[in-house]
Amino acid sequence: MLWADASEIVAGLCLKQRLNPAVINPMSLFPPYDIIVSSLTKGFDTTDIIEKVGLNPVQTAISASDIVDNKLPADWVSILEVAASRADASSTFKRAAEKLSQGEDPDYGRITESLEKLQRSGGSSFITLDKVDASEAVWRKTYYPPFDKHLGNATSSGIPEAGLTIIGAPPGTGKTSLLVKLMGCAVQAGKKVCLISLEMTNGQIVNRFIETSGLTIEERSRIISAEDSMTLDEVYMKVSHFIGVDFADLLLDSAEDEASVAHVYRTMAKLAKSTGVPVILLSQLNREYVGGVPRIHNLRYSGLAEAMGALILMLYNPGQTWSKLGEDPRLPIHAGCGYIIVGKSRFGYREGGLGAIEVDWDGLASWGTISRGWYPLS
Repeated sequence: MLWADASEIVAGLCLKQRLNPAVINPMSLFPPYDIIVSSLTKGFDTTDIIEKVGLNPVQTAISASDIVDNKLPADWVSILEVAASRADASSTFKRAAEKLSQGEDPDYGRITESLEKLQRSGGSSFITLDKVDASEAVWRKTYYPPFDKHLGNATSSGIPEAGLTIIGAPPGTGKTSLLVKLMGCAVQAGKKVCLISLEMTNGQIVNRFIETSGLTIEERSRIISAEDSMTLDEVYMKVSHFIGVDFADLLLDSAEDEASVAHVYRTMAKLAKSTGVPVILLSQLNREYVGGVPRIHNLRYSGLAEAMGALILMLYNPGQTWSKLGEDPRLPIHAGCGYIIVGKSRFGYREGGLGAIEVDWDGLASWGTISRGWYPLS
């Protein structure tokens, strides 16, 4: 939107209290309409404004808004507010880019605030359901065959498009390897992914992708990676086909307790919903787990995970652990294979209920790309 061309209309709508002057950047308007909007933001009334700019600009602005009032659809205020929020966000991002180019850290909190303001712009977030397309996708294809074959519902497959997927397992059973495999398949399908690893260096990440998927240089160009410690606000800026976070515990910038862990889960779920990008979060198990088939209650702070996770997967890799505790006769042990257990799926089950996918596991770093079968778990 060309704000300068609409200066009279915008000022008039603000004078008539049909548009919130706080969402407008006065510097984007022609004078004296910039003064009118700026004055309204400071709480001046119409009489004060007339004394500052004269009667004619005020009358012109109101007349211009009257014409618009009669010709534009009923949601024009929302349209203008969205445009104003975009302009404000653009200024924020520009300043952040300038700081980054100078080797300084930008105000990530301000960036997050701008994103949230942009999302809230346009007034109420409520919508009548006649405006909602019932066929809108709930699931996003992963391009990893075992997931796309067994996860999702009757009409679409993959992982929740605007939800948080949690993958939990004990150390050494392939959490990171599965995440890298998922992303490698998406990259080979031409998609862009973001991997935030707080355990591996970028060099180690590259080696993992080469080991699991054999990616070319061109394919690796579609992977955004971060090896440094990041706050949750910084994660907001890494938007792609998938966002993978390895792993939840290291996102904490304070002592591990229920409140701080809840903040991680809540923010990751909010990130997925606000961006429409699936977030895959790896999680360790709690001290109650002593071997065998892991359950949801074995996740650290499992109540929070179950509340925030749209899809919860648990990895059972009997070839990687020495334990008979908690074995399940419904999941037979086959050499060179592991299980991806669907512990919860908020938006339905493609296979009709809970279950496990058996997949090849090479014993070192890679999960296979072929499903060896589906095992129902009541």
